[in-house]
Amino acid sequence: MSRFLLFEIRLHDARWHGADEWPPSPFRLFQALVAAAARGAAIGPAEQAALEALERAPAPIVAVPRSRPGQAVKLYVPNNDLDTVGGDPARIGSIRAPKRVQPMLFEAPGVFLVAWPVEGLAETELATIGRIAARLYQFGRGVDMAFARAEVVSVETLEERLARHAGPVHRPRGG
Repeated sequence: MSRFLLFEIRLHDARWHGADEWPPSPFRLFQALVAAAARGAAIGPAEQAALEALERAPAPIVAVPRSRPGQAVKLYVPNNDLDTVGGDPARIGSIRAPKRVQPMLFEAPGVFLVAWPVEGLAETELATIGRIAARLYQFGRGVDMAFARAEVVSVETLEERLARHAGPVHRPRGG
């Protein structure tokens, strides 16, 4: 029987500001898990091992909220290249770069489902990832505050949850 680690990610607002991609790449969730696992600049050995195991798992199924593009705006942000102005923070305005931001707007509060096949993961790794998911605080850009939980489910339970989800479901394909 196939098992999946099902993440349910809820956004604080009915919008998502991730980069110019829709649906969001599963890497966005993985990034958020790494950030949640970190304690300062370090990730503990159990958390690192669990994340590495998840990294080796096959591609997940991703269900996203029904959405429509919001209005695009151009922001000017520092380019992180202070060396080009002699390290002088007073000259940071001269190295600003344009950044296009266009949120996806949801009909209702955003709920994402991400289901990773986890046949090869140990129970301790699955439990560790569940604890990491409970510490997740953002998904997308820093303005996309989020909450998450993870649970191991059967393929039948997964299909029931996907059928009840209000938005499109994206399944991995070969290639």
